Amino acid sequence: MRPLNRARREQPTRPVRLVALGSLACLCACSQARFLFRTSDPGRVLVEEMASAGASLDLCDPGAIRSRVPRLIRAGTAGVDDLVYGLRHGSIEPAVWRRCAARVLEGLPPPLARRMLRAMGLAYRALLRAPDLSSNRRRREQLMALHQVFLERPTGLDPEPGDLLPLLAELRDAMSRGLLGRLAVRYGQDLLDGVEQLPRGMWQGRPVTEETLDALPAPYRESLWRRFARRLPQASLREAARRRIVELHLAESPWIGGEQAGEVRETVLARGHYPVSLERYPLRTARLEHLPLRGLLIEQDVAAQRARVQAEGDKGRSGPPPPLALRDLLRLELTGLPGPVRLCPPPRVLDIDLDVTPCVPPSALRPAHPLLSLDADGTLQLPGTLDMAALAQLALGGEALPLALEVGGSRVEIGRVPLHILPPAERDRALFRFGGRGPPGAPGPPLRVEVDHSVPAHLVLTVQGEGRVLTVVLGRAHLGSFQIVTAGSPGAPGAPGSDGRPGQPGQPGRPASCPLGPGQQGLPGGPGGPGEPGGEGGMGGRGGPGGDGGEIVVRVRCGERSCAETIRLLQGVLRSQGGPGGPGGRGGRGGRGGPGGPGGPGQVCSYPLASQRPPHAPEAEVVRMYRFKLPPGRRGPPGPDGPDGAPGPPGPPGRPGVIRFEQ
Repeated sequence: MRPLNRARREQPTRPVRLVALGSLACLCACSQARFLFRTSDPGRVLVEEMASAGASLDLCDPGAIRSRVPRLIRAGTAGVDDLVYGLRHGSIEPAVWRRCAARVLEGLPPPLARRMLRAMGLAYRALLRAPDLSSNRRRREQLMALHQVFLERPTGLDPEPGDLLPLLAELRDAMSRGLLGRLAVRYGQDLLDGVEQLPRGMWQGRPVTEETLDALPAPYRESLWRRFARRLPQASLREAARRRIVELHLAESPWIGGEQAGEVRETVLARGHYPVSLERYPLRTARLEHLPLRGLLIEQDVAAQRARVQAEGDKGRSGPPPPLALRDLLRLELTGLPGPVRLCPPPRVLDIDLDVTPCVPPSALRPAHPLLSLDADGTLQLPGTLDMAALAQLALGGEALPLALEVGGSRVEIGRVPLHILPPAERDRALFRFGGRGPPGAPGPPLRVEVDHSVPAHLVLTVQGEGRVLTVVLGRAHLGSFQIVTAGSPGAPGAPGSDGRPGQPGQPGRPASCPLGPGQQGLPGGPGGPGEPGGEGGMGGRGGPGGDGGEIVVRVRCGERSCAETIRLLQGVLRSQGGPGGPGGRGGRGGRGGPGGPGGPGQVCSYPLASQRPPHAPEAEVVRMYRFKLPPGRRGPPGPDGPDGAPGPPGPPGRPGVIRFEQ
């Protein structure tokens, strides 16, 4: 698809007489910009699928289209606009678009179908007025696809009058004014006849009769008969047109002749196709033209005991497995018929394909593998999710999923899809460690392991323990990083040692003493004595013994092969572990050193001052006193703390359990 800037540069120049179509060009450019900037809507996804299909019509099989129509319904009007845009400006082959669009119109709800018809009308108008319509083969093929899908649309499905009538009026005006080329005029006139005259029983201005049907030009006869079978109001003439289509197909068929033609004619008129019985034409072989699937990637969710199935694309996962439309893929060789035949198409209301080629009804097929399903249209569906029992069954079938069918009572394998079973994620591997979380010293739980190694590629392991059952599928290359463990619980920790006794406090200091007389110095209070050291802490107790590992009983099945190699591989996977011994108790804390003794108390001293006593003063009176304070002593230092006790020794580990293999 072209980039937006390039698409704008490459818009074709138009003659001056088409200047009036500027608004249409703007509409197309805006639609193109909208389409290119949306990258993940369902309409765009379908367009990309159709573009990548090239000239293949597998994508447009009724079963495949039926699975895609819900995406368009969810996308609404944008989805159907994108589908029409994919033809007009994309890289979709017109033949692919024509078949897909016809099937899509049948499956859309009426409002969306009418919206799609409106978008087709706008694209049709733009193509009619393209100046290079006559010289550009691609534009002619696009116009023819739009023309046929519109005129052969299902009976009863018409555009909204408000959408259709202005386009028809503009078409007549452009034709009368000579604005269209000769080829565009021919298509335009044919469109007007099909839209305006056929619903009234007219064609080219005359009533339609059986003679009209026979007089149609040979190159366009079948296409016009198909149109008449859809649009004429008279039921008898619609049936006459269908009969002529069948007669034409019978005359051109290399399969049908002689007396068989009458039987085929009535069957095809009644059913739209010619189913044959496998009792009359027994099956010889069945094969697929090709298998549009490289392989299946299977991701295990062990916790949920489910597995997700993804189709393998060029860059890894590409989404759920696509439905396989066997009508386009399967070819059946039947005894008595000259060439391979296909499955019959699903019935359609007023079928106008009217294929006289023999076909096998899808009801004659049954899936012969329990994981496959087949719908009424012959679409084979692979599973998107599996439970672990189904995954185990699939893995034991080998390295590929066989596409097996029962056809006419015979089992045939039409293909094999390679399997790639991914190992469990890291979070899921922890689920296979049992025990180790019970009471101290508890033994590990017993395990029972079922191992099926009937095919070399895969091992299916089912583990029962602690009330759980877990199944996992492993390849031989994944065994080195996978373990199944039963473990005893750790032992109880030892008792802590006793704490040391605290030290005794130090002796108090002596009190301060005042001087004995004037002129002598007093002594301060004495320092307190140091505290005594604390006692040593006691030794911690011994830890308890760890729990023993649980017993593992392994039952191994290896089919017709010897299990010696399988048992050797499993010995690196299975583990019975004793729990570790309990840690020793911590040593007791050393006693705290005794506090230092308090310092001796201070003292306040008083002395009279030496002075002359007045003559008249009494002998005992002192005129002045001298006072001073002696400080107390310092507190003694605390004693040192006692040393901590030694920790206790750890308990002994538990013993591993027994692993016993049975065959």
